Amino acid sequence: MLRILPRNRDSARANRTTGYLMLAVVAMVMLFAIWRGLENSLQPRRAINAEPARTFYETVPGVPIEGLPAARRQHLLAKLNSTTCTCECGLSLARCRNTDQTCKNSLELALKFVNDSPD
Repeated sequence: MLRILPRNRDSARANRTTGYLMLAVVAMVMLFAIWRGLENSLQPRRAINAEPARTFYETVPGVPIEGLPAARRQHLLAKLNSTTCTCECGLSLARCRNTDQTCKNSLELALKFVNDSPD
């Protein structure tokens, strides 16, 4: 006759111990997966809109650079195209102003550059 139940106490205890060990391993794997997920979520991520290749913008909406002398204008455009916006978009100030004209961070920083630049 085929026996499904263990023959004696020792084999029952061994089966129970094996079950506990398997449960412990599964719990450890799950905890590790949760920990890795939390660790990855805390890492700073590259912004979705980050520029793959920099585009040089000649105009910056909301920033009065049209009436400036050519040398000063080129200097400001270079600075606005190379400085990253502080709004976490990952874009340059010039691109942020061109793609999202509601961004207050890029406008404030761009106007600060215009006001602080030497004449």
